[in-house]
Amino acid sequence: MAADPGNALAHSGLAAAWTALGYDGKAREEAKAALDLAGGLPEEEKLLIQGRYLETTQDWEKAVEIYWNLFSLFPDNLDHGLGLAAAQTAAGKAEEALSTAQALRSLPEPTNQDPRIDLAEAAAAGARADFKRQQAAAARATARGTTQGSPLLVAQARLLECRALRNLGQADQALAACEDGRRLYADAGDRSGVAEALTHAANVHYDRGDLTGASELYEQALATYRELGNRGGEAGALNNMAVVLRSQGNLDRARQLYEEVLAICREIGSRSGEAFALNNLAGVLLRRGDLDQAEELFTQALTIKREQGDRSGEAYALDNLGVVLRKRGNLPAARRRHEESLGIRREIGQKIGEVASLNNLGTVLLDQGSLEEARRSFLSSLELCRATGNPSASGYALFGLGEVLARKGNLQEARQRHEAALALREKLGEKGTAAESRLALAILRLDSGEAAPAEQLARTAAEELERQGTTDSQALALATAAQAAAARGDQTGARQAMDQALALVSHPQELRTRLLVEIRAARLGRLPKPEAALEEVIAQARQAGLTGPELEARLALGELDLAKGRAAEGRARLAALQKEAHEKGYELIARKAGA
Repeated sequence: MAADPGNALAHSGLAAAWTALGYDGKAREEAKAALDLAGGLPEEEKLLIQGRYLETTQDWEKAVEIYWNLFSLFPDNLDHGLGLAAAQTAAGKAEEALSTAQALRSLPEPTNQDPRIDLAEAAAAGARADFKRQQAAAARATARGTTQGSPLLVAQARLLECRALRNLGQADQALAACEDGRRLYADAGDRSGVAEALTHAANVHYDRGDLTGASELYEQALATYRELGNRGGEAGALNNMAVVLRSQGNLDRARQLYEEVLAICREIGSRSGEAFALNNLAGVLLRRGDLDQAEELFTQALTIKREQGDRSGEAYALDNLGVVLRKRGNLPAARRRHEESLGIRREIGQKIGEVASLNNLGTVLLDQGSLEEARRSFLSSLELCRATGNPSASGYALFGLGEVLARKGNLQEARQRHEAALALREKLGEKGTAAESRLALAILRLDSGEAAPAEQLARTAAEELERQGTTDSQALALATAAQAAAARGDQTGARQAMDQALALVSHPQELRTRLLVEIRAARLGRLPKPEAALEEVIAQARQAGLTGPELEARLALGELDLAKGRAAEGRARLAALQKEAHEKGYELIARKAGA
């Protein structure tokens, strides 16, 4: 460029260099300069420059059009076909990308044997969560790249194999593939590739629950990216380290790192990275109970994704907003967000995302008391999890099914589901979700009359949830421990645990959790006017459409009537509750009311 500032191809080449270094803003500037200077170039070069510019703006729909035009004009050009497949994958059009890869196989030999076609197929298959196909295509690329003597292509293929094997639950084989890729990149002097291999290996360690091992590898990747001046890579490594810290319950430090990531993304002009950082930062605030700020950041992320036409990112942000709305108690709006997200993910064929939307939708349906719909949603999620090999999401689906069965009064089956979810979560090292599974099992044990093990499970869960910074679930765990202690006759222990729980819900919390804690407190006489408190809980639950808490509060009120000698009033209230709970499928509460 110093020699020829008006050279469009030089500007376009510099744009590619800035992209490789993670400077999205500078890449866009140079790509735009190239576009402005491209008027007198041949059609092929002009289209290539347009395609690169659209890549820097992440306008993948238009990029697909440009590369389609290129490939149509020059159908024997492998590079143009590969560019089209990559743009289609990035645009969420994985099926079209697979068709493009298939078309490239019809090119004359030896072009149709190029391992980059297999790499394109592997990337597209991974995007649609077809991990078996991804692994098979990447293995072919490895074999062909080895035969051709192309070690860097083999390195790329091995990392794609690593990702596929990780998602198929084959951790040891995934780590071996990552190590092969790392060694090949190191031998070629490609330090950025080494950092990428370290990151993929760290992801496998994270899945296995080896958070220390994952963190060490993420830190090595971070050091490499900083030495290379790759700001985009640096942001990614910091984000991964924050994920580990969040899993360890260190929310303050995780928040600091997410804020660093956000600052870097804004500095380098990465709108996609900015949206990702906003989502993650909002997730920490959500766990802290700061629903207002979390909603604001999720909304900012949604706006960016819609501006970019990123349908997958839009669906992710919609799901996150749905979670906030559910925690606020606005179930109809939450349901609409999750259904909108589910529709987008089905439209673009994103199976892993579909699982998340189904789990979120199932949780809302559960809160609304639509037990059969919730059951179907969780079952659909579980089937997809098993097809795509997603153990973490399977834990959520099993947990949801356990909750449905508990409300239906099938306590033994519910216990089996929750124990299966707990086993998965412990294997994956998910301490926070494992604690929530223990809390669910504690409630089941209490309903089965097993007060001592229920209290132990609830207190263990409360300790871990405190470390995780999940104060709403911690409050419910303490309230459950208090109930169990009272059932054992330990009134002092019950009083102390319940007072701790009430102190936690005095701050803004998830509505459902606060109502459940107040019901338990009223039962144990830890509220000054328990009848009035329960009436208020019923009113709030009814307004929010929270069927479970409403029925449970009515049960507690009926029990209180009987305890205070208001036999006729109590029996009438409980008889009406028994009938309604039975009609809604809440057989556990119906049985308790009948008793």
